[in-house]
Amino acid sequence: MELERAIFQAKSLEELLPIVQKADAKMSFWGWRHVSVDGYEGSVSRYALSIRVNEIVEKDPEFDDHERSFGKMVVSHITRLYDAGTQMLDKSCFLTSFFCLIREIWMNVFSYKCEDPYERWITYHQNQFYECYTRNQYQEVFGREPPNASSDIAPSRWGISEANRQKLLRV
Repeated sequence: MELERAIFQAKSLEELLPIVQKADAKMSFWGWRHVSVDGYEGSVSRYALSIRVNEIVEKDPEFDDHERSFGKMVVSHITRLYDAGTQMLDKSCFLTSFFCLIREIWMNVFSYKCEDPYERWITYHQNQFYECYTRNQYQEVFGREPPNASSDIAPSRWGISEANRQKLLRV
């Protein structure tokens, strides 16, 4: 089966987990970072997995603790792939680094509308979606209304770290 098809046919984080667990980061001479998985044909952009996670979460933001646990595992594997790609670029030859620099400058100057999925993953904390609760989830889990300010991770969601979650559950 083609890797891209398998990724975008996954309907839940639980279905996506076996794919990301076996994924390996790769880089071409030209500096394109991509992901391949044993047992699947082809490779995909390093962004494909994080994009799919965001699509799954946006489609059903009311996920339960079971799905939340799969989210934590999926996120750790995707972050590992991003980090491996960055390390490969750091260790690459001058030409590969140069090609990446040119492409990055080009995207920043001429493609200002193009958002880098990696930046969204790290900068906007989309890799921490599993620490967020919708209003209904917050009320159900913690037995009270959420604070007034919602998270910047997604509209109408409240971010709770695991440590704070445990404290709120004890109260």
